[in-house]
Formats: sequence, structure tokens, C-alpha cells
Amino acid sequence: MVSLGDASRSVKVCVLILASLQIGLTAGIVMGWPAFQRLLIDNNVYSNLCTEGQAPCNAQVLQMNSIYDAGIFANTGSPVLTGVILDRFGPKRTNIISSILFIAGCAVLSCALKFGMNIYAVGYGLLGFSGPGIYVSLFHLCNLVPEYQGSVLSGFSGIFTISSFVFNLFEIVLSRGLFSLSLVFLVFAVCLSPLLIVGWFIWPHAPVGAKTPETEP
Repeated sequence: MVSLGDASRSVKVCVLILASLQIGLTAGIVMGWPAFQRLLIDNNVYSNLCTEGQAPCNAQVLQMNSIYDAGIFANTGSPVLTGVILDRFGPKRTNIISSILFIAGCAVLSCALKFGMNIYAVGYGLLGFSGPGIYVSLFHLCNLVPEYQGSVLSGFSGIFTISSFVFNLFEIVLSRGLFSLSLVFLVFAVCLSPLLIVGWFIWPHAPVGAKTPETEP
């Protein structure tokens, strides 16, 4: 089997496009909290804490802050564990594990919205925890095109920022009134599954361009 490092330029470009798509849909999604909070308010999450007819209210917003705290805390702390997993198991397993956790987070939020379960912080925490793992596990792919390594890394960073607007896209979809937020999260999870499956087959076990002790000068 030909390694990615020896693949044709067109294959390398396709791999980088897939990596960019995964980063853009997942890596920095928790940074889009303002849009997500608006979605929660529109779906009457924690509206029972408000006096009838007074939503949104301070009590509701304060309770929602716990969701945000869970996501940001997980997002900030996960790189420590992600680094250990990356060193021990390699980028492919790190990406797969993180992707599974991200999809699980979407499923948890979908269930929370559908059945009124108070597990929003768990779902948002999973999104926050898995984002860095997906992001850093794809860094090494910049070595597929050494002459454009800096450009690829800069592109990944920009796409990471763009991923914070995913919830804004949710708002656009929901503005038509055809879907519920619970269904959108479920469809989003289903749409991410092909990326997980494709990654299982194409992401390399070892970082691209990594040298073993025997090949080092």
C-alpha cells in the first residue's frame, strides 16, 4: 500500500481538503457560544426558571453559563490528554477517538433537546473536549506538501476560526422553520460519520514525514 507521502499530488490535495473540511465543521465549534446560546433561548431551554412571559431572564442565562463553562473547560484542558494520546497511539487513533466523541456530543445535545434532559453541559463538554484532538491530529498533514507547509498550517488555523460559525449556519437553517434544533444536531452527527469512516481508511498511523531513529542522520 502506497503511503500518503508517496501519493500523487492530486491525492494529497484531496486529503488536505478532507482535513480542512473536518477542521471547519468541528475543531472550534464551541467558540461559537453566542449563536448557540441564542438557539437554546429560542428553544426555551431553562425557560422554566423564568417568570411566565419573562424569558429570557437572568436565572436562565446564568444556568446556561454552566453549559458554556463545561465546553470551554473541556476545550482548554483536553490538549493535555490529547498530547498523551497522540504520542502513544499516533494521529490516526487520536483523530478517530476525538471524532467519535464529537459525534457523541451532537447525539447527546440532540437527545437533550428532544426529551428535555438536562445533559446540555455533557454534550457541549464533549464538543469542547474533542475539538483540539481533531485539530492537532491533522497538523502533520502539512508535510504532504513541504514547499507549502506554512501555507497549509495557516490555512488550517483560519479554518479553525471559521468553525466557530457552525452554529450561525444552524440559525440560518432553523430560520426557515422546517426543522427542530434536535433534528439538526442529529443530521449534523450523521453527516460527520462519513468523515469518520473515510478517516479510518486514509489517515496514516504515523505522522507524515516523521523519521524513525534508523533514518535520522
